[in-house]
Amino acid sequence: MNVSLEMSPGVDGGWLYAAGDVNGRALLTHQDKYQARLVGDNIAGRARQAWADHVAVPRVTFTDPQVAAVGTTEGPAREAGIDVRTARYDIGATAAGALAGKDVDGTAQLVIDADRRLLVSATFVGPGVGELQHAATITIVGQVPIDTLWHAVPAFPTLSEVWLRLLRANAASPELPERPGTGRRLGRRGRNRCASVSHVAFELTDAVLPLPDGVRAELRREWARLAAPGTWLSGPERVAVAREARAARTFSDADAGLPALLTEVAQSVSAAADLVTREWVSDLRGQGMAIEEYVEVVGVVSRLAAVDAYVRGVGSAEEALPDPEPGEPTGERNGQVRWRNAFVPTHPEDGARYALSAVPAEEEARDQLHAQLYLSTERMADLAYQDVLSRAQMELLAARVSLLNDCFY
Repeated sequence: MNVSLEMSPGVDGGWLYAAGDVNGRALLTHQDKYQARLVGDNIAGRARQAWADHVAVPRVTFTDPQVAAVGTTEGPAREAGIDVRTARYDIGATAAGALAGKDVDGTAQLVIDADRRLLVSATFVGPGVGELQHAATITIVGQVPIDTLWHAVPAFPTLSEVWLRLLRANAASPELPERPGTGRRLGRRGRNRCASVSHVAFELTDAVLPLPDGVRAELRREWARLAAPGTWLSGPERVAVAREARAARTFSDADAGLPALLTEVAQSVSAAADLVTREWVSDLRGQGMAIEEYVEVVGVVSRLAAVDAYVRGVGSAEEALPDPEPGEPTGERNGQVRWRNAFVPTHPEDGARYALSAVPAEEEARDQLHAQLYLSTERMADLAYQDVLSRAQMELLAARVSLLNDCFY
């Protein structure tokens, strides 16, 4: 039975309403109840129209694992002419997933309207994911902008943290348009100008070991990050730092044209980490180097070391460094960091986990690379984690290699 938004089939006198399966709009019990409440209000003189049963219909398939979704999924959204972007994340990689055990597997996906910067749909697959769905329903019905969702902080450690991860994972998807009036895009600061290198790097045709697609994609993203302007260094400076860091491994100079202090830091962190002391870092500051600039160099050099070691490990030659992208660094400071006992200011506390927190973009880049080459931050909490290697085997191997490399580990 065809009905209006008021659930009326148009009978003369307006005395008849049709709610539920009879109108064929959304054949689900909870949507029937939604329409029934609306009919009740209309009968009582409080005029209401039904529109959520078109754009925000929540549905859960109670299998094991559950499948939950709300909104218009990716295929129909594209067919409707919406310029969509997608973000995906492994639910089991959240802290709650790690705490619950290795059997917590699943996937979450957001479909985003790039033009309007609104959520189009959300889909979750995993144990109990029906409970994650209502937040997505509220977001779609309330038309909450993606930028605003960044400030909806999920409690730790709950599965709801997957929302935060999905928003961050969007950096791996095609870029969203600039937010009007800011010149910035959704995703990490300063990383929106770097897509040109990501599709050609790390073919590694001479590798003797297979390269997982997820690892290859992250290596390409790292090269894109390296080429782009950062927080304190320009694109050319970041690539030059990498060039000096590589040269230092063979005790040579790259003559990359960097200022003397940047060259010293790039070479020392790369090849003489045992000489990096509190006094040395303090002396760098005394000579005019911003501590954030130092942290960014550490981030660039340490990730370069990880990338190059992995590429050599699969039997390939080191990837050529990317061409730098134009643009200026953002110069943004993290006002939350504090000086404690470490060589650099940190937030929320000292320790390897927060060593790069003075430059959040570097910390985030480290976490993303770490998740592919080792474990995600959340999975680090699961000491019983088992993949091709057990967690104990991973740690033994890491400790042994670190010892051979004179690492602090």
